[in-house]
Amino acid sequence: MKKIVTYKAFFAFAIILLLASCQSYKAMLLEPEKILEDLKKERESHVPQKHLSFSDAAKLMKQNNLKLKRLLQSYKGYQKVAELKTPLSNPRLGFAPEFNISLSDFASQTKSFVSLGFSIPLGPRLRRSNELKHLAALKAYNEQVIIHRELYFKLTKSYVGFSQAKTLLKVQDSISQVLKVHHKASKKMQQLGSVTKLSVNAIELQQMELKLEQLEQEIKMRDELGVLSQLIVVSSDLLADKKVDDLPTPEISHKLDYLKKIIIKNNPILARSEMDFHISDAKLRLELAKQYPDLKIGF
Repeated sequence: MKKIVTYKAFFAFAIILLLASCQSYKAMLLEPEKILEDLKKERESHVPQKHLSFSDAAKLMKQNNLKLKRLLQSYKGYQKVAELKTPLSNPRLGFAPEFNISLSDFASQTKSFVSLGFSIPLGPRLRRSNELKHLAALKAYNEQVIIHRELYFKLTKSYVGFSQAKTLLKVQDSISQVLKVHHKASKKMQQLGSVTKLSVNAIELQQMELKLEQLEQEIKMRDELGVLSQLIVVSSDLLADKKVDDLPTPEISHKLDYLKKIIIKNNPILARSEMDFHISDAKLRLELAKQYPDLKIGF
């Protein structure tokens, strides 16, 4: 009798332990309007008041760019999964009646039973699974670095284009002021008979051509401003009047052998292909590890 009570207590303890280890789900409340409003306030609080340097733009892109944030969250998710070791298979818990039938005297007996079983892999399946998860996290990290680098080059181009367009507009405005003075003086000289109407018309033609160039430059500046605004996720209205810097032009004087080494080391296409190769190799090793049987223990 004591033995039966001990078995029952053991099974009850094992069942309670298994159920206690199960995780629960808690629903999250999603409020898009409030989230967007908070994001807008946070972004605008980091924008400089008057001067926007390239380092400020790079920091804003790192903080606000949605593509980079999505890649960062994806990497963090893969990294969290990689930090968790692959567990053993879930134990099997069974409740059922058991029938004993005697064919000699057609007697039968029925009783209930409880079973508990575990599976232990004999091969390196768990280790190979952990390796694959670490490689998946590494691939997500590499993708984040590659995209960040590509966006950085795009940010450099848009920042320099915006800076040059603003500088050229200032130069054109100065030329426009000079032409206005020249046109006014020519009109007076025409009244005095010193110049002809043709000379005045030539100046007016230059003024019209300059206005057309200013309009084209304004459109180009707005295009560069739109790209810059999209990259750093800040309203273009807040950036239009900001003072920006001219970046120095780097002097590239690398030899061909050095450039070959750099392209092998940093080329994003080669980096992605190499990462895909390692992922495929890890998947193959995992499939080979699955050919080993599992040791099943139950009572």
